Amino acid sequence: MNDFKKLFAMVLCLMLLLGNLVYADEVMLISAPVEKDYEGHWAQATIEKWLNEGRVSGYPDGSYKPDNKVTRAEFVKMVNGIIDYSKVSDIKFNDVPESEWYYKDVRIAQSIGYISGYSLSEFGPNDYITREQAASILARVQYLKNNSAGTDKFSDNNSLSSWAVEAVGATSEAGFISGYVDGSFRPQKSLTRAEAITMLDNVLVNGKNKVVYNDGTELKDLVIEGDLIIAKTVGEGNVYLTNIDVKGGIQVYGGGINSIYFKNVKVAGIEVLKDKVRLVFEDGSTVENIEAGTETIIENIDGEIQKITITDKKGVVLTGNLGEVTISGTEDITLKNAVIDKLIVEDKVTIYGKGTVKTLEAKADGIKYEAAVKVDKVELGEGVKTAPEAIKDIIVGGGSGGSPGGDPTPANPNIQIIIKTADQDTGIAFNSKTYKESDNDKFKVFFVQEIKSIFNKTSNSSAMAGYITQINDRIDKIYVGDVKLYSDDGWGKAIAYLDGTEVKDDAEAIMTVLLDGDISNDDINAIFALYDKFGTGDNDKIKDKLASLDDKNIKYNGQDVEYKLTYKDIEITKNSEIAEFILDEILFSGKSVKEFFDEYGEVVFTATYEGKTSVITLKTVTLK
Repeated sequence: MNDFKKLFAMVLCLMLLLGNLVYADEVMLISAPVEKDYEGHWAQATIEKWLNEGRVSGYPDGSYKPDNKVTRAEFVKMVNGIIDYSKVSDIKFNDVPESEWYYKDVRIAQSIGYISGYSLSEFGPNDYITREQAASILARVQYLKNNSAGTDKFSDNNSLSSWAVEAVGATSEAGFISGYVDGSFRPQKSLTRAEAITMLDNVLVNGKNKVVYNDGTELKDLVIEGDLIIAKTVGEGNVYLTNIDVKGGIQVYGGGINSIYFKNVKVAGIEVLKDKVRLVFEDGSTVENIEAGTETIIENIDGEIQKITITDKKGVVLTGNLGEVTISGTEDITLKNAVIDKLIVEDKVTIYGKGTVKTLEAKADGIKYEAAVKVDKVELGEGVKTAPEAIKDIIVGGGSGGSPGGDPTPANPNIQIIIKTADQDTGIAFNSKTYKESDNDKFKVFFVQEIKSIFNKTSNSSAMAGYITQINDRIDKIYVGDVKLYSDDGWGKAIAYLDGTEVKDDAEAIMTVLLDGDISNDDINAIFALYDKFGTGDNDKIKDKLASLDDKNIKYNGQDVEYKLTYKDIEITKNSEIAEFILDEILFSGKSVKEFFDEYGEVVFTATYEGKTSVITLKTVTLK
């Protein structure tokens, strides 16, 4: 009897695992199939199509039960089935435990961004999804524009929840949803299985927008009747578009400081809705208008851009031949060898960099531009009292130190990054860069670019190569507690730890596996890649890990090491606060170079042991 019970339990487990799949012949002997219950149903064609394609499954007895209600978790799984995206995000819903079959699907949906719970902790996976909830999800998946007028066709549109009106109208106009024969929509009615796959099939077959969800996506040789969406899930990644004709517009919600590449792309309008995106236009791409977001870089190599509208506060960089550029509500822009046919400036602004403006139409007072910006023609708008003027060079005092006759001598500030090893008196000024306000407007950009430049030139610089050798010698003597900093496979593990791809419980673990050999360009590039990833504001993970070093006993050659950061009259000695300064004020700073040095002056990082001090200094000097 016990053996029979075990066998029966195993069969039951197998049946549960198989779920809605068609059973093997031996099992089917227990329950013979019934007649297909969707024959003659209004959704029969779609049901058969989805069953044949394996997108949905019926019940073990051969039925589909088209009028059964659909839960929120079931609908999420169906939606994920028509989207080419599988990355998961963390969730905090108490009612979505890891043990449930829908755990991964809800995480994917959260990562894509088309779901929200009843609250931060409750999702309601087993509640039946309503028709208006399903419509709202489809609107988010397709990035449809709000359209409340689309609900006018429904006789019960006044019963729609306020949060669903725009989405239901948009999905109705897109043809994804429809009402009942009596003209109603019945927004709070539970969605049926037949209705669910019909809605999703409409999206799959007749999607109004082409949505790019994945970093590294390449689209080629397409005509897109609606909009092309670079989704938020692309993150800081790249997208490659080649031979694309977009009849609608392009909306950019994702993409990073590397690029979205346009090669022979034709589109009327591009709207950049994400900060810190670089767009590169090549091979005859044509764009009628670009609306640029904050810190957008637009590079026209071999295309035609008729018009650019800049309404964000600051940080836009323009390169190449451009048609008409309109600036409104913007503090500054930067030209990088740009040639602009007509620049229309509607508010006080400063134009940095180098380029040519054939016609500058000034509609406000207080417009300034750097001397390297050539302005061929100026047109003053109504009521404008002062013409745009060139920014004057920085002046230092005259007298014996000046030019003959006591005239002031122009000079520019010079930024230096000076590094001293423990036994050096003067150190090496790796960076000695003449700086104007337009150069590398953001301090983080300046800092990272210059550090990259230092390491990229290592093989061609005997001074740098020698310095790296000295650094390696010293790193070999650093200990955390009783553990030597050098250890096999340490560098890769350290990157994985900070990256979040490998979890370790404490900061000492990271320090014990930090370096696996000589510092190389590849090592540094791995750090820069990490910087790029966390440069979107998601740097709390790194902060938390570095902050936990406060209680660790870091030694050099057996002796305690004291760390300190100083600027002006302020000293910081706590590791977490030093890490916070580096992350917030340097690597992820929104400050310009000028703003950084105006606020902090000379910044000095020191590490002291046995009376010896290693120093990194960021400073400006004035050179004539």
